[in-house]
Amino acid sequence: MHSHVITSAASLRFNPPPLEAGAGFGIRFAAWLLDYGVLFIVGTGSALLTPMLFGPAAPLGALLTFAASLVADLVFRAGCEAWGGGTPGKQLLGLRVVNEQGDRITFVAGLIRAVGFYVDGFFFGIVAWNAMQRSPLQQRYGDSWAKTVVVSRDEPGIRVHRAAGVVAGAIAAAVVLDVVVRFAGAAIAAG
Repeated sequence: MHSHVITSAASLRFNPPPLEAGAGFGIRFAAWLLDYGVLFIVGTGSALLTPMLFGPAAPLGALLTFAASLVADLVFRAGCEAWGGGTPGKQLLGLRVVNEQGDRITFVAGLIRAVGFYVDGFFFGIVAWNAMQRSPLQQRYGDSWAKTVVVSRDEPGIRVHRAAGVVAGAIAAAVVLDVVVRFAGAAIAAG
């Protein structure tokens, strides 16, 4: 009987139970607001520095800089979620992004989620809220397309837990990539 208990504990370690519940709309919206604050600070900083470094942008340059900012946003979100398990807002609120099996997501899945956010954000998030109400794991369209779930970090079905240093490093790397993409866009725009 004792060996059965050890076998069960070992099987739980390597085969956690399926994911039980996704995070709700309210806490995810709060995480988005926190992330928006981070991106606002980074974006404002690069917007103030760009003209000093590259001169004022011509109309086409402004369009290129805007496109670079969109790409930077996608890279920031995908990088944080793939390498760190979540964006700064999700991390602060105890949320993690995992695939439907509870494993770490790929960078491509993070990009799909990030692109899907632009659809989910229509009408102040009502599109996402509606999709989440119909999903047992509260997945918005971007989650469904990427086969991802946002869960509490205490969710028993998570297979991978990241150390705080890895999370901080992932967020720092994503912020650096964000700034590099913004500056590269501005440099190209300046000609």
